[in-house]
Amino acid sequence: MDPDPKVVAENFFSTYLAFPVMILFYIIGYAWKRSLPQRAHEIDLDTGRKSWLTVEEMREYRAERTQAPFHVRVYRMLFTN
Repeated sequence: MDPDPKVVAENFFSTYLAFPVMILFYIIGYAWKRSLPQRAHEIDLDTGRKSWLTVEEMREYRAERTQAPFHVRVYRMLFTN
């Protein structure tokens, strides 16, 4: 901890001013939307999503990926999404 009172005061205010700001944003968001934030399991990410591949192209792509050698599948599992 820094013995300089000015630095201590700056650290205190920069740390503890975040809490009232977050509460203020929460209140403003509630007043604007009139609803509480949604839980992660309630959010729908798939509706209206654009798919660039047709169903048949997606099946071919998945078949190619399952036919890849074991080391390629392990690499993809570890380093890609």
